[in-house]
Amino acid sequence: MVSFLTRIKVLDNSGARSIQCIRVLGGFKNNPAKVGDIVVVSVKKATSKGKVKKGEVKKALIVRLNNNIKRKDGHYVSFDSSAAIILNEQMLPIASRIMGPISSELRKKRFMKVLSLAKRII
Repeated sequence: MVSFLTRIKVLDNSGARSIQCIRVLGGFKNNPAKVGDIVVVSVKKATSKGKVKKGEVKKALIVRLNNNIKRKDGHYVSFDSSAAIILNEQMLPIASRIMGPISSELRKKRFMKVLSLAKRII
């Protein structure tokens, strides 16, 4: 689960490489973020020629977690690391590509643009 001060890997080509969670939107006091939740983040590591610079505060969408995710059919899915993508003000991805697999639970949250950019959906 992603909570306050958690470091997260970035999967898109926006220029950010590592981000840190500042706030989980839409939750109560200490509830952690799950797949499909939006968090406010600070960019900690970035490339020099990217759209996002180090120190900027942006919103991000959690696309995979290293904790187990239970599905309705009884299966559990987990990934190697937690990851997110950077969003703009209209809640659309800044980047044009998403590298790596993402979770199919985003379909329930109506993030179809993110699903169309991804190469693999698990």
